[in-house]
Amino acid sequence: TYVSTGDIDADWLRDSSAIVRPYIRFSQHDAQVAAKLRGVVARQAKYILIDPYANAFTSHYTVAERKFEVDSLLYPIWFAAAYYRQTHDRSIFTPEVRRAFERVLHVLHDEQHHEKRSTYRHDQLANGGRGSAVRYTGMVWTGFRSSDDPARYQFNIPENMFAVVVMRDLTNIARSVWNDGRMAENAWGLSVEIQRGIEQNGTLELKGVGRIYAYEVDGLGHANVMDDANIPSLLSIPYFGYLPAGNSRYK
Repeated sequence: TYVSTGDIDADWLRDSSAIVRPYIRFSQHDAQVAAKLRGVVARQAKYILIDPYANAFTSHYTVAERKFEVDSLLYPIWFAAAYYRQTHDRSIFTPEVRRAFERVLHVLHDEQHHEKRSTYRHDQLANGGRGSAVRYTGMVWTGFRSSDDPARYQFNIPENMFAVVVMRDLTNIARSVWNDGRMAENAWGLSVEIQRGIEQNGTLELKGVGRIYAYEVDGLGHANVMDDANIPSLLSIPYFGYLPAGNSRYK
């Protein structure tokens, strides 16, 4: 199922997941809707296996844009997990989808150690396309924000929060669908490492407010105090489930 973003004739991993998610509830009573949603999962898996660093693809399965954004890799798992929770339809979890989700795990691990393991470069990033300098924190490096804008500092806090939530989703899929203890342990361990990195390196004290989450950090003491309109954002933390809306730090 090809989901055009609308203003540009291309299929973003993020946008296609977010656009069709509200239709999950209709798929339980409409076979045509269910078939379309299964097609979204299948197509996204093919995209990831073509190039996990790309964020958008054409209808002909070629790369439309190669901006590495952590959330682009996470959204297909997020959508598939939501579909499965509401429909109990295991048919979406094909061998190809499993390979795609395994590829996601591999890339996330590499991008925890970007400067040592990653070969990804982009001409819109600083430092010859490598991005700004970072120190290992357990969080996952990203080149771009969920708005497709270049990151100022390469550890984006809301994207890493989203990763914590989605890796827990993947843990449940690995256990309940594939009975794959190793994959489940891998995903769960990654969620723990990322969350530790967020809580230890992703906050700062703001005068007159208290301790808040930064939007981006580098692990070297620099922080970008802002938010971005697209999801995942700091404002949308309760929406994607990292913290409840009543949490004091979120407030």
